[in-house]
Amino acid sequence: MLQFIITCSTITLLIIVGIVLGVVLGTRGNGNSGGNSNDIDNNVNTSTAGAVQQGSDPSQFIRNDTFHNSFYGVAYTMMDALYPNCNEGLPSVIEDMQLLSQLTTRVRL
Repeated sequence: MLQFIITCSTITLLIIVGIVLGVVLGTRGNGNSGGNSNDIDNNVNTSTAGAVQQGSDPSQFIRNDTFHNSFYGVAYTMMDALYPNCNEGLPSVIEDMQLLSQLTTRVRL
């Protein structure tokens, strides 16, 4: 019985040490904790994949005939728009919306 208690306490101790190490190393790896808003503005992604050919008006673009309105709706979140990255730019979001508009008429942001 005593050996079982020692084994359980050892396992519990190892789990606690693992959690503490995970939290410490995870927060240390972020690098930009409490950074300046100017740092975020400098890292904004303004490139696109080039999947859509468009002119100056984003609503006027060349549609791809292979895409069909095949989804009832799509829940959409920009790739790097969630904290702590927050560096998605408008051109790539416009391109995503142009592609999604060919697949569905309902987009939830």
